[in-house]
Amino acid sequence: DGNLDDIFDLQEEITDAIVAAWEPAVGQAETRRAHQLTSEHLGTWDVTQRAAWHFYKFTKEDFDLALNLLRPVINDDLDFAHAASYASIIRLMQAWFAWTDNPPGALMESAQFAITATTVDAMDPMANAMSGFALTFQGQHAAGITATRHAIELNPSSALAYHVLGTIYLFDGQPQEAKRAINQALRLSPFDSLRPVWLATLSASHYQAQEYEQALEIAKNAVSIAPHYVLALRGRANALAQLGRMEEAREALDAFLAVSPNYTVASGRAGVAFRDEAVFQHYMDGLRKAGLPEA
Repeated sequence: DGNLDDIFDLQEEITDAIVAAWEPAVGQAETRRAHQLTSEHLGTWDVTQRAAWHFYKFTKEDFDLALNLLRPVINDDLDFAHAASYASIIRLMQAWFAWTDNPPGALMESAQFAITATTVDAMDPMANAMSGFALTFQGQHAAGITATRHAIELNPSSALAYHVLGTIYLFDGQPQEAKRAINQALRLSPFDSLRPVWLATLSASHYQAQEYEQALEIAKNAVSIAPHYVLALRGRANALAQLGRMEEAREALDAFLAVSPNYTVASGRAGVAFRDEAVFQHYMDGLRKAGLPEA
């Protein structure tokens, strides 16, 4: 369905929708295929897809396995941007989830991987989106938004880039803009492997807008898709506490800490890039009420 007033705009909308549906479907098929190959048959692309297969499991152990696969590719094949882009987002998430003893070091390496990716291929949308993340975590929110919008210009169907844009808006204290960007990601690619990631960020955006009921329902949806995804479990506990459902909030916090046992208010601060201190404090408020330790 569409408006026929401008047939060319409608054609572009159809094209974007086809590409957005096609990309994750092909990507999922490629990761499954690469995972089934024996080691001696793996090329650069296959190794990266096998790493992606581990990445989409969203566990600490699988993140480590993915990085172990990606590092040799990045060192040996300087013509492949996707390997560095995946490594960049994994290192960023390890800091965000408190899955590393050195969050600042993980964020620094994430930025280095993003620079490598854009150096290899300045026209790669994923690389530019990771560059946007890197700039944001360096405190350059406006530059991060610009870089991510450039990624969207390169590929208007990039649901990943829209999610990154939404996350940067969340860190910048603009939850309404964050919701708009993430909902666009969900519209573009409703069956994407990254859907639980997007839902968790959407939940956090509603939370930051003090829309706690919506935040809870979206977080529960994300948990139903990916029961071990850290930020979905975090969002559920955070929203429950703000709604005053303290017994459920404490149980939800326990489930969150089971997959991120080193997460505290202090480690949470080290792994995020909020521009405004008051916005960060609100981001932690529900977890504090549920019993999250300060350090």
